[in-house]
Amino acid sequence: ATSDLTVIINIDSELGLTRAARERQADRVESKHIEYHRKVREIFLSQARNDPQHVTVISGEGPIEQIQQQLRETLQNWTWA
Repeated sequence: ATSDLTVIINIDSELGLTRAARERQADRVESKHIEYHRKVREIFLSQARNDPQHVTVISGEGPIEQIQQQLRETLQNWTWA
């Protein structure tokens, strides 16, 4: 079964880890080697390319307010069938 909509917030692995480190101590997953994070990111982006009807990608590299706005717009524009 697939979900109606999956939203991937895409951010460069290094930038994402840097942002997370500013907020808190790294957890078990965040402590993994950078290559792990790059591979996971690519898997998620591949899913978006393979199923664009159910998986959408928004940029996570801007300020939080911009990311929130993109998310709101994505949800408002989604066709809930």
